[in-house]
Amino acid sequence: MIIKKALSLRHTFLSILLSTSVLSFSFAQNSLGINEDALNKSRRLYEQGEYRVVVRMLSEVQNPSIDQQFLLEAGKMRQAGVHSTRLESLVMDFPAHPLVPEASFLLGSYYFSKKDWVQASDYLQVAGDPQALNPDDLSHDAFMKGYLYLQEEAYGKAKASLDQSENLGRSDAALFYYQGLASYYLGKKKEAGSYFEKTKSHAEYGSSSRCFLAQLLFEEGAYQQVIDIAQSEVVDEPSETNAAFYQLVGESYARQDLAVKASIYFEKAIDLSPGVPSPALLYQAGVARFKTGSKEKAIEYFLSSGIQKGAYAQLSAFQLGRIYVDQGEWELALAAYIEAAGLSDPEIREECLFQAGKLFAKQGNYTEAINYFNDYRNEFEDGKWVNEVNDYLTEAYLRTSNYDLAIKHLRDVGVERTAQKRMYQNVTFSKAQLLFNDGLYPEAIRWFDESLLYPIEENLASASHFFKGESYFYLSDYEKAISFYQNVLVKTFEVNYSIGYCYYNLFAYEKAKPFFEKALAGTGSDETLRLDAQRRLADCHYATKSYQEALEQYEAIARVRPSVAITFQMGEVLYALDRREEAKGQFQKVVDGPETSLLDDALFNIAKMDFESANFQESTAAYTKLINRYPESPLIDQSYLNRAISRTNLKQWQDAKDDYTHVLENYPTSPIAFDAILGLQELEQKGEEVDNLERLIDQYKKANPKNTSLEVVEFESAKAQYFKQDYSSASDALEQFLKEYPNSSYQAEASYYLGDAYYRGGLLEKAVKTFEQIPLTQNNKAGRILFRLGDIYYQLADFEQAIATYQKLKSLELTPKDTYNAQVGLLNSNYQMGQFQQCLTLADEILQSEWKPLNAQRNARLMKGKSYYQLNRRKPAATEFKAVVTPSDIVAAEASYYLARVKYDEGSFEASLNDLFALNARFGSYVEWVDRSYLLIADNYIEMDALFQAKATLRSIILHSENEEVKNLATIRLNQIESSEPLDTMENTENRIDK
Repeated sequence: MIIKKALSLRHTFLSILLSTSVLSFSFAQNSLGINEDALNKSRRLYEQGEYRVVVRMLSEVQNPSIDQQFLLEAGKMRQAGVHSTRLESLVMDFPAHPLVPEASFLLGSYYFSKKDWVQASDYLQVAGDPQALNPDDLSHDAFMKGYLYLQEEAYGKAKASLDQSENLGRSDAALFYYQGLASYYLGKKKEAGSYFEKTKSHAEYGSSSRCFLAQLLFEEGAYQQVIDIAQSEVVDEPSETNAAFYQLVGESYARQDLAVKASIYFEKAIDLSPGVPSPALLYQAGVARFKTGSKEKAIEYFLSSGIQKGAYAQLSAFQLGRIYVDQGEWELALAAYIEAAGLSDPEIREECLFQAGKLFAKQGNYTEAINYFNDYRNEFEDGKWVNEVNDYLTEAYLRTSNYDLAIKHLRDVGVERTAQKRMYQNVTFSKAQLLFNDGLYPEAIRWFDESLLYPIEENLASASHFFKGESYFYLSDYEKAISFYQNVLVKTFEVNYSIGYCYYNLFAYEKAKPFFEKALAGTGSDETLRLDAQRRLADCHYATKSYQEALEQYEAIARVRPSVAITFQMGEVLYALDRREEAKGQFQKVVDGPETSLLDDALFNIAKMDFESANFQESTAAYTKLINRYPESPLIDQSYLNRAISRTNLKQWQDAKDDYTHVLENYPTSPIAFDAILGLQELEQKGEEVDNLERLIDQYKKANPKNTSLEVVEFESAKAQYFKQDYSSASDALEQFLKEYPNSSYQAEASYYLGDAYYRGGLLEKAVKTFEQIPLTQNNKAGRILFRLGDIYYQLADFEQAIATYQKLKSLELTPKDTYNAQVGLLNSNYQMGQFQQCLTLADEILQSEWKPLNAQRNARLMKGKSYYQLNRRKPAATEFKAVVTPSDIVAAEASYYLARVKYDEGSFEASLNDLFALNARFGSYVEWVDRSYLLIADNYIEMDALFQAKATLRSIILHSENEEVKNLATIRLNQIESSEPLDTMENTENRIDK
């Protein structure tokens, strides 16, 4: 094959002298009214080439005109060939001035002489006006443009410009040489030869011209003549021309199948190359070495060629692929075939795609195998390996962890035969289970239904019913959940436990009891679940007033695993059994124990027992303690009322009046508000003056209007739109409702649904304003409001406000779920703020909490690992990541990736690669982490100086990733490798992705 000599366009261009020819100008009128004769004189002197005189004369002019400034700066450049920044400013500020072409020509010439081709090209674009430049300058302008076109490999334009320069009078070796280059690359070899003949004896261009003449002889097959010429020319000094002559000799011997001699000259050319040898030369050296039986040296040359770019780099990769397959080096062979697959030669590309797919399958990376096999089928429908490709594809789809690819394939080919139905059942079940593990329950249900379309495997169908039940359970649709649990073939502990829990959550406690009993009667499951089943059975006994049975169950649990919650429940049961002193003792244990969400309930129960026993002094003290310590408690309104009654009985009239008034002013829609009015009226009857009673009664009436039927209908209608998930209609209806009923008792609830409708419709700013206006003490949705507010602030990247909101939610201790939501929100927000030490504390709080939802522990440990990682504490980070790498869910995918990063950071590149290959095989459905893993694979290869494998990895990302950001990063990296630029660090790459 013919090699384009890189030396031609990299050859040092001889210094170009700036032309000092005369130029005719067309001046604008002198708007400043300066002496016309002086201006004309300076113009004539400039045209006569008297630049020194012009510069001296115009330098003395006070407040020179724009015309004079142009002349002065142009004269300076003509006189000394120096750069004028002022002339650049004039060109920029006055682009329409008639002297701009002249100035642009001078500036372009200057930058051209400095080899700043970009700046030169920019200025020369506006120069070259035949009316503004004289023929000599026009000729020089055309010559420079021709040279710049050669740099861009625009050979047709280059030849036209260079010919124009010749037509305008230029005739020198530089012009002829570059005309020869343009002609050669345009395929006009005879014409090129005539130009090179003109310059073959020139001191500057002669050697290169003779090299091209030898190249032309080579192309004509005159190999011996080429060898003779080259051997008379070369000297053993590093230069592009000497290297090119040696390469030509090597090519000539290679064409004559004289591999040993060819190898000697190719290696000499490599030694004499002043820069990085071209991929073509390295490829030729590799082929020659391979033919002489020196495989190791051949591999060395092919690798050096392969890390560059272009067809020869890819040809080198192809040869490497074959060599590595013969040697059983599968990973290296894979990298080689991926790189070589970029060749346009159909036979080579076909083999590369087939081999790459096979090798990916051999590695267990079936997702990538599918990509390459599909590339093969799309391009080579009747290819020689098409049958094998189809067989491999079937196996790959069955084994891939990228279930979407497998499902698409099965739908494309049709699900008709039993084997296909069994495969479809398995693949859709796996996808559904993955979605279930990630908490995406509606999507999981849809795919479990798909799996049940073909219930070939009975056990798998039964598992689909179970997980559908689980999905509906987590969606709080307990009746549907029960129906699917009942379809499970074998009623294990988990099935009975889950059915019992559904009835429990439906408040059907009698129906729940037998299922919890069946669960406990069987075997299996861990101690935590069995204790929870026992706890729920105890709760059912309590709810159905089987108090003695409930007490026995709670006491049994307390013996195994005591907790504040069980202590509280024992107090409740003892209270129901009228064993008040014992009950009070249990509640006091809660009060004296650590801070929990049950403290206000325990205090309230202690106060209530004293209240009911007419121990009003004690009840007043207990209610006061509760009110002072827990002002946000949902029991606060009842506490004020009961304290008022206690104070009334203690004849503390003024204090009682204050408590009743507080209830009416702060909780006018509460069910106890009317009791407060009665209490105030009783005080009046006792002779205590209540000045504002009429106002309070009127306020109560307004807050509780009698005719609310239409209001209720409209509220329910607006709310129905929300539950239909028509959030646009819901927000319109709720806005209208709040406008029409500003004092409605449903105001807080309607505002909550309005804010949530805004949130779900993506109107985050409106949602924030709505939620912020809801008074938290007057509704039972405080937890949901604060959680949603925190989430909105988080999405808006206002992490400080998010932290403040989650902190408030946490401090309220409303329910275990609310507390958990607050902890997770705080954990994520602090992570975004870089508060990694605080993240560790919050993660531990979640891990140690008594209640947490499915996967909470895994998510907390993942965040703990990431926080350790950010604190550069790699060892504890790895411990946390290892704890959550199973089962196969998104948490495990991310943890597996970070484990590989830890090993990368520690310099264990082989170990990191092994982890990443395993990640790709296990987590094909988690495309984000697969994409990141490939970037990290490339980084590992770069650190190992295995640039060839790094290139192949990056090219595979570019070909098959759907993430544009990842593809762009891979493209940048690939270009850096191929051009030997400094590479980004791993940290930079990760930061760019994370953003």
